Amino acid sequence: MKKTNKRIVLKAVIGILALLCMVLLLVIAKQKDRKTVEKETKAASQVTITFDEEDLIYEGKGTLDLMEGVSASDEAGNDKTDQVEAILISTQNLGQKTIRYRLFDENGNEVVRERRLVLKGYSGPEITATDPLELKAEELEQLVDVLDEKQQLSAQNGFSMDITKEITWKREKTENEWYQITFTVRNEFMDSDEITVTAHVEGEVNDPVLELYEKEITLPLGGEWNPFDYIEKADNGRGEALEQVKIEGSVQMGTPGTYSVVYRLDSYDHTAETSAVLRVTVQ
Repeated sequence: MKKTNKRIVLKAVIGILALLCMVLLLVIAKQKDRKTVEKETKAASQVTITFDEEDLIYEGKGTLDLMEGVSASDEAGNDKTDQVEAILISTQNLGQKTIRYRLFDENGNEVVRERRLVLKGYSGPEITATDPLELKAEELEQLVDVLDEKQQLSAQNGFSMDITKEITWKREKTENEWYQITFTVRNEFMDSDEITVTAHVEGEVNDPVLELYEKEITLPLGGEWNPFDYIEKADNGRGEALEQVKIEGSVQMGTPGTYSVVYRLDSYDHTAETSAVLRVTVQ
């Protein structure tokens, strides 16, 4: 009787194992079918980007259209041109740039092609400015407009097109009422130019102020460190700006050594920056 029971149990186990194997085979077969369908779907939705001409040539006349001569379609012939993104990439060659075109098909696959942008007769952006400048403090509020009106500042994009309004600037105080002003311009071809001039500024200028309680401190190994605890004054030219202070560098309180922490603060109009350095010794 016991032998009979063992045979029955063994047959049941074999039957269960056979059933599990069949289920597993069915699952594998379905996965293969699904992958096959996915591959077929991806293949059917592939897109192609084409160019009328491999190089886009621009001579500075009219508006530059990076999509000129570009088209895109899928294998079914559906137009996908309006989904193409064109990105201009700067290169070391002044007269040649790279345009990268990309789009995504229905399955999220990225399609990318590149072609050259050839700039004929292009000289690169250029800034000209009077040096030295004589300014009043209130003129700093609209400095580019003021100097443009006085014909003391101008910029062109490399094709003799005026881009003076695109100029940005930074000032650095050198002594009482005297500054170094750096003008920078960046054109639509991702090239830039800058020039630094001396300026005498009459009147009160609201420069940013950043002061620390100490220049050097010593902290115990394993102690606490909060860089903002050492800022005595942070004024962006229009009042307290503690939350605008940027901190560079870190202090490892678990590792003995000397660390340098740099504090930086921009003026309210982002045309001036001041900094301070704190040396921290952990021992």
